[in-house]
Amino acid sequence: MSAGPRRHPSDDERIWSAIINERRRQDEKWGGSSHDDDHSLADWRRYICAHAKRASGDDARRQLVRVAALAVAAIQSIERQAQEGQQR
Repeated sequence: MSAGPRRHPSDDERIWSAIINERRRQDEKWGGSSHDDDHSLADWRRYICAHAKRASGDDARRQLVRVAALAVAAIQSIERQAQEGQQR
């Protein structure tokens, strides 16, 4: 069974770089972790689904990068909240 064509490492780097840059853009626009931590898991799912539904045609890559960056933000927020719970 073939795994398909191999990706070039620079392809992965370009994709991760786009996601990281989008996270920075989101933090600058919305205020970073203090804003992110005000959202519930349901909020995050709603934001992610809304952007995923917009992913089509020429705009698909941009919207999916946003989806990935939002997922990273959600994970970061969950981890911060879990860490705060352990420190109390």
